[in-house]
Amino acid sequence: MLLAISFTGFASPITSFTIVRHIKVDNERQPMNSYYYQVLKLALNKTIPTHGPYHLQETTLDMNQSRAMSNLTKGNLIDVVWTMTSRENEVYALPVRIPLLKGLLGYRVLMIRKDREKDFSEIRTLEDLRLFTAGLGNDWSDNSIFEANQLPVIKGSQYSGLFKMLKAKRFDYFPLGLAEALYELDQTGDDELTLEDHVILKYIAPAYFFVNHRNSELAKRIEAGLLKAIDDGSFDELFYNHALIKPVFEKSRILSRLVIELNNPQLHPQTPVKNARFWFQSPILSQKELPLKSNTVSVIPAPRTP
Repeated sequence: MLLAISFTGFASPITSFTIVRHIKVDNERQPMNSYYYQVLKLALNKTIPTHGPYHLQETTLDMNQSRAMSNLTKGNLIDVVWTMTSRENEVYALPVRIPLLKGLLGYRVLMIRKDREKDFSEIRTLEDLRLFTAGLGNDWSDNSIFEANQLPVIKGSQYSGLFKMLKAKRFDYFPLGLAEALYELDQTGDDELTLEDHVILKYIAPAYFFVNHRNSELAKRIEAGLLKAIDDGSFDELFYNHALIKPVFEKSRILSRLVIELNNPQLHPQTPVKNARFWFQSPILSQKELPLKSNTVSVIPAPRTP
């Protein structure tokens, strides 16, 4: 975070504002970046009266998750990163422990090849799922979750390349967040790929804003802004009405599935799992403190929008 000074005229008072540098908002390659960017703006806007004006500055460099976190921890190029949390991320960077997707990131549906639909329709348990291989990004926090649950994984270096790998039969399924899955299905129109319509994976996997450990003031500002937005309802208004998230609740067929719950060993002890206002409320998420079940059938009703 940098402090910039601007002069509005020779005799005018000096106006200072905070520059917050962030990763590229590349809607085509990472469509959810547009949502995280809007949440960041919302949090900073809420704190203008207490922390002053700001300016968001986008980096010109392409960065995957590992490169972005590396630059953040070194204090280079960027001041804030949005990503799924992990023990490692919370060691190297300072998290703002407010789930940006209200836990929705932990609901995963499976992109598969159309010629495998019958095979996937026969899945009933976690043990059944272990007969199939997932495709994940090589720097994704999900890797440790899948490996801890003994789910085979093939890793790829690029998000877009994972779709090509799936079509080339390098692995059997690509687990995607509900919002990303619907977006990709609508955008690609691929005749070879489809969303499996029987199974949904569920694990506690919050996405946070992360800043450099030496930038605690920015973390406090973002946290204060998010809490204000949650309290006045503007956070939920943005969440439930965002173009990528709203279809998730409108297409209820997507949410009536066999639930396979995965354990997440990467959860930090300070993960706010008991703070109900931070999470999307559903029968599945309400089970988060119950023993792991691998064959529970749950129906997630669409929530009422604010």
